[in-house]
Amino acid sequence: MSHAFLSSRRYSSVILACMLSFWLWLAVSRTPGQYPPNGVILLQTWGKVRLRWQIKGPVRLQVWQKDREILTRSLRESSAWVDVDRGVPVRWRVTGARGESSEAEFSVCERPEFHLDGEPARMPLGGGGGGRLRVRLSRDDAGMHMILWHPKGREHYLFAQVGLRFLLTARGGAGAAGAAGQNADDDHRFPEPGQNGTAGGNGGNVVISTGSAPWRDYLEVDVSPGAGGSGGRGGAYAKYRDENGYGDRDLHEANGKDGADGFPGRVETVIQDGW
Repeated sequence: MSHAFLSSRRYSSVILACMLSFWLWLAVSRTPGQYPPNGVILLQTWGKVRLRWQIKGPVRLQVWQKDREILTRSLRESSAWVDVDRGVPVRWRVTGARGESSEAEFSVCERPEFHLDGEPARMPLGGGGGGRLRVRLSRDDAGMHMILWHPKGREHYLFAQVGLRFLLTARGGAGAAGAAGQNADDDHRFPEPGQNGTAGGNGGNVVISTGSAPWRDYLEVDVSPGAGGSGGRGGAYAKYRDENGYGDRDLHEANGKDGADGFPGRVETVIQDGW
């Protein structure tokens, strides 16, 4: 048997071992793990959640909400349903017969939406501009994850309901209405014109990072501008009888001008998967 043939067989064995190791890793990596993942906010419209763990039974399951234990149960299964209040953090722990334990936290969204809209105007200022949001969509065995970055921090959401869409808004704030002009109080005082409204704020900026997922299947985004404030009505002249003793006058000064609408914001898409 030639040296070249032996080398070829050894090379083939190495390749086969590498392929087997890869497929074994792939099978393990796709094994469903703990659910919900630690720290997520579940996007669903009901409060019933199926907990899942990897510790083999028998186990003791404990669930707390508002620092109050709402469930204690001994189980041989690797999953259980629990009813929780939406919008309130949940802490749960599974303890095995040999003392091994796993603990995690999650919550169920109260409303599937987040708003970073500009503030409505106060005279003499215009409406505030919408904020800047950054979003990343990425899928794994648990489902579609959404990481949301905003000026005050970061949230980690998980879509747990088919067909549910999350509303993101960064709308411009409305302009302020102009004040009405003062009316004349007698025949010797002129009324005042109405004041101009102020401008509406510009829409904000939302940057969405995703791989192959069409983000419109999961998100509704609104970066519309704020409307300008309406002009104030001009002050009216006093009503009186003319020199012939009849005919009320109903005249008024010019109305203020409406404020300009803001400019629409931007929605940007970045084709990039992962975290």
